[in-house]
Amino acid sequence: MTELLGAVDAASRVATGLVFLVAAVAKLRDLGAFTRSLHPFLTVPAPVYRVLAATVVAAELAAAALVAVPATAVWGFALALALTAAFAVGIGRVLRRGVQAVCNCFGVADSRLSRRHLVRDLLLAVPALAGLAAAAAGTRPQSPVQWLAGTAVGALCALLVIRFEDLADLFAPARKGAPVRR
Repeated sequence: MTELLGAVDAASRVATGLVFLVAAVAKLRDLGAFTRSLHPFLTVPAPVYRVLAATVVAAELAAAALVAVPATAVWGFALALALTAAFAVGIGRVLRRGVQAVCNCFGVADSRLSRRHLVRDLLLAVPALAGLAAAAAGTRPQSPVQWLAGTAVGALCALLVIRFEDLADLFAPARKGAPVRR
């Protein structure tokens, strides 16, 4: 059982760290676009959007860094869960109000926010919760096999979360008259 928990610790740290690192770097590539994408989520004075955008990116980078270090992993997973919850609440509010908004979670995108973004956030919470439990219990990978298996599973999980929209589009039924994305 401890062998499995060691691999879970590695997988959770890799998945959570990669997702938040990729999200932060993608936002930094066009921070202005990310800042503008925040407008449908709340109404605040213009300068506050820039501060909020920078804060989100800094928090994502902090979560990625904190989960990478065993001594701070609990704080990193807690921050990742708080961010995920905040994102889910924001998306839920936008959807409930019927406001049109785009998802710039992983950089500039043209996809409108939908329930699939809530599903993606719930999926992201799974490795963060597992990692929080493993880190709180002091579980660490004890062998190279645990590290390798956990890293591979974590990287796959991160890829699935990051490319979730593409996967959802791939398996979604075709809509009549909808343009084909290439």
